[in-house]
Amino acid sequence: MSLSGKSLLFRKVLLLVHDVVDANREHCNSVSVLTPFTLQNEPSLDISSFMRMVSNSKVAGELEWIQAVVLVNRLISKVGETLNIYNSQKLIIAALCISVKLERDIPNLLSIISKYSDLSIEELSRLERTFLRALEWDLVVSAEEVEAALHTIDEGVGSRVSPLPVG
Repeated sequence: MSLSGKSLLFRKVLLLVHDVVDANREHCNSVSVLTPFTLQNEPSLDISSFMRMVSNSKVAGELEWIQAVVLVNRLISKVGETLNIYNSQKLIIAALCISVKLERDIPNLLSIISKYSDLSIEELSRLERTFLRALEWDLVVSAEEVEAALHTIDEGVGSRVSPLPVG
């Protein structure tokens, strides 16, 4: 199932990630395990716009986006960091590439994502490797973790996102 920018669940995920990134604006460490994911300057696109842009590639479905969020949360919890405006885009995109690869084989996935993320194929590949090493290849996302993520998403932003009008 492809996930469009109009999906209610996607909009909830997008809003939750945006809220976390915005809340952690001041908690940015200068050097850490996440340094390869950290931008030097504040990005020109906020995380919501970035995620919408990447969702236009239509390579990731709802499950991959949820898995990506779980993997990012697992990594930042493991290293004791926060998701913030400087690291969120590269962390989300690396986790999304990994999540898609875990679910299905898409030829030229990095090439497709590169067109929508403004990151080179080489950079995407490097980010994936760094993410996998930092996570020590702990990639299994259980059904319980998916359910917990969905619950967090609904609790965190459920009342702030309404379904699109029909018609």
